[in-house]
Amino acid sequence: MFLNNFNTPRLNKRSIAIVKDLYDQLTAGNAYPNFKLSFNDLDDGGSSSISLLNPTTRRCVVKYMFFSLHQEGNIENIAIYGANLHEFHQTINRSKNIFGFKVLDISIETQNTNEPFVDIYIEPYGVSDDVEIWDFETQVSMANLERVRKVLEKNKYGRKYRVIDFKMEFQGEQTYAAIIPESGAVVTPVVVGNETSFVATGDIPDEEFRLYYDSFGG
Repeated sequence: MFLNNFNTPRLNKRSIAIVKDLYDQLTAGNAYPNFKLSFNDLDDGGSSSISLLNPTTRRCVVKYMFFSLHQEGNIENIAIYGANLHEFHQTINRSKNIFGFKVLDISIETQNTNEPFVDIYIEPYGVSDDVEIWDFETQVSMANLERVRKVLEKNKYGRKYRVIDFKMEFQGEQTYAAIIPESGAVVTPVVVGNETSFVATGDIPDEEFRLYYDSFGG
């Protein structure tokens, strides 16, 4: 299930190491406690993959596949197969990031494929560029703030927000993620957080603060 049916260039050693490092972080951080993680460094189609397996049946529930589109072998495309594709699409489309890679384009592909998948094109990086994969704290922090964002967007004015990676010290705590407005002349965080907690900032609108307070307290 979820096999690589695409004839794509082979990932280079650095790209494979990037995926392996991501797998190691997800495993060490217990990012998916209800699943067993599996890593495939290079399949027959030239891609690397990380799979989330049902621990009892060993059935693959979600699979992230990392592709190169050119002979240099850098990661340029990520495909997500499995369950909850629309939720993946919505979350990644809002943040414009996946595992620290900047997203250029994202869609759900259903044509000319045996299995539908989320198709993600990421911003290119060069040989000398540092590729900073999100650490476990950032991933968990952003997931926590996604549920806060949904509460804030219940505001009666229709204001929209998105979650970004945001590393700084706030009120003596290290933050890894923030919620910011989708638009506006000044875009500043309205909520910041880390892997264990989050807090509204002084820039949160009154209406959103009431929604925040009613759901999460002060």
